[in-house]
Amino acid sequence: MKKNALLTVTIITTLFISLLILGNAFGGEYRKATTDSGFDSSSSSSDSSGFSDHSISHSSGSSNSNSGISLYSYEGLMILIITIVIIIVVFIVIPYFSLSKFFKSIVPDEEEINRLLIKYNLNKDEIIKGAYDIYEKVQIAWMNDTLDDVSNLLSDDILNMYKTQLDILRIKNEQNIMSDINYKTGNIIKIKENDKSLEIDVILIVSCKDYIINKETKEVLKGDKEKLNGYKYSLSFLINQEKIDKCPECGAEINNGGNCEYCGTKITRKNKGMIMTKKRMISKWYE
Repeated sequence: MKKNALLTVTIITTLFISLLILGNAFGGEYRKATTDSGFDSSSSSSDSSGFSDHSISHSSGSSNSNSGISLYSYEGLMILIITIVIIIVVFIVIPYFSLSKFFKSIVPDEEEINRLLIKYNLNKDEIIKGAYDIYEKVQIAWMNDTLDDVSNLLSDDILNMYKTQLDILRIKNEQNIMSDINYKTGNIIKIKENDKSLEIDVILIVSCKDYIINKETKEVLKGDKEKLNGYKYSLSFLINQEKIDKCPECGAEINNGGNCEYCGTKITRKNKGMIMTKKRMISKWYE
């Protein structure tokens, strides 16, 4: 609500300022044009006959000016409207939604995360540890070309992507060495609940040696086997959960929370596994 109110006030303020600035600009330009025209007419008259001609010319000029006001005002109004729309879209609407999306992606909603952790009896540290364990196992399997051993930890999409990339390495007779993998820090940035599963986004920072060699000659083709790389990842996981609709003690319907609302029994949902569904590298550096 606060964001919507702020957006509304900003748009109205910008609209008002735009009207003042552009209206003043168009008005000033019109007044300047009228004065210049009148000055030229006056300076051209030199006698009584000229004065009479000047009177006629001025009257005609007034008529043209009136006609010009109507036409110019219409054109000015259209330009004003288009300009205001462009200003609002470019400087307010697009940045607002872009920044809103950006901040939502990097600033965790701690209250919602904690609510869902409590509801599903999950431990934050255990989830982050589980995320790192999956990451490490997958990286080792990737290096050793044994992805089938970790197929239960990956979604079909990411598994097939890895297999395609390994096929390319095999054709080139290359191997991606990833060793000395160490966990640095991590955090849960989002939890979304579905009917029978939870989608969890984790930020993970690790360090490791990462380089490519020729399988036969062991020559380093890319990277540096002596240097540690730092990586910041955005990882997404899916946790399938046992669905419990009724309290095992009193039979009451379970709506939310970690305890039955009627008898207070703690509701424990069994996790059916945690799999990685997305992996995106945010940044990389040498340590």
